[in-house]
Amino acid sequence: MRIVIAGLWAATEPSGICRTVVSLIRGLNEITPRLDLTLVIGKWQQEYFETSFEIGRANVQIVRPGIGNRSADRNWWYLFGLPRLAYQIRADVVHLSFPAPVLRTLFNCPIVTTLHDLYPYDCPKNFGYPRVLLNRVALRRSLLASDLIACVSEFTLSRLSTVFPKLATKSSCIGNPIVATSSRTEDSPLIEGPYVLAVAQHRANKNLELLLRSFHQFRLLADADGQTKLVIVGMRGPETPGLYHLVDRLGLGESVLFLANIKDSELAALYRNCDLFVTLSTIEGFGLPVGEALAHGARVIASDIPAHRSIGGDHCEYVSLSDDNLVRRIAESLRCGGRRPKIVRETHVHLTTRQSAEQYLALYKAARHGITTQPQHSTSTSSA
Repeated sequence: MRIVIAGLWAATEPSGICRTVVSLIRGLNEITPRLDLTLVIGKWQQEYFETSFEIGRANVQIVRPGIGNRSADRNWWYLFGLPRLAYQIRADVVHLSFPAPVLRTLFNCPIVTTLHDLYPYDCPKNFGYPRVLLNRVALRRSLLASDLIACVSEFTLSRLSTVFPKLATKSSCIGNPIVATSSRTEDSPLIEGPYVLAVAQHRANKNLELLLRSFHQFRLLADADGQTKLVIVGMRGPETPGLYHLVDRLGLGESVLFLANIKDSELAALYRNCDLFVTLSTIEGFGLPVGEALAHGARVIASDIPAHRSIGGDHCEYVSLSDDNLVRRIAESLRCGGRRPKIVRETHVHLTTRQSAEQYLALYKAARHGITTQPQHSTSTSSA
């Protein structure tokens, strides 16, 4: 089977979407060597796919279209370049790793799309107006053009069924794999001393401003460890200038470290060695960092939202974002959370890379045979 996986998008730094693409390719390589895989990425993505994700180890052909990293260029390529590529290599299935603009009539093979979230509807602040309206139109057109849709969580599937009820019949749930990555960097840690870790893009729904204010309040507590740092790993975005300005205004320049473009092995070491992992998102499609933090044995404080509950179960401390004195309460959680014993999870309750790939392979086969109603796959092998 010839499969084209389209991973070309604007990110110039590693992101969750790109990481799940690499996990899928590795999983497909593991279950069957007979697949002919082609991955499409931008020239600006090549370095981090090779260094952060070590994609060169995978059995996949890399295609880098000769376009610039501009919205018009990327959209034009998806509209006309992708169907041309699929025709040239006689693809059996085209897999969009996120909803992208396509013209269904130009493809002579089925299209499978992974839907991570419905942020254009659920978090318009991530885009701003009127750009969010264009993103809503693009999302709708992409999903309508797809033969089958794979939602990364039951929450995302539920939101899809609410916003686009007619698309529910061709949608199913395939969770992102969660694995504990072995680290080769523990002998030379990135961070010296105690630190609180957050993994998030600089976007409005990640609530990083709230985290910075809470960390500042934590440092003012009488018995807080003044040597504790806050490490935020994630690619830059619309919120970046405001976050840096807030760090300066709160006098946290020596205590807050922003990281990006790090290897998976380095991220694994950060998870494993942190005193506490924190995420305060207002909404998530899946919540991959929570699962990864738990898989590496980290203590976790998470906002009380469906995606985090689904991933974390009863292994996290949850904070409600609607309570009074929120900054103070989170600061207290930071103080107490780092003192709790770490929990070593004896079983892996979420999908492995292989299991996720097996479900996608079944989806590809269903798309080829024109099956439009899919079983509702579980995102885990047992309840969290």
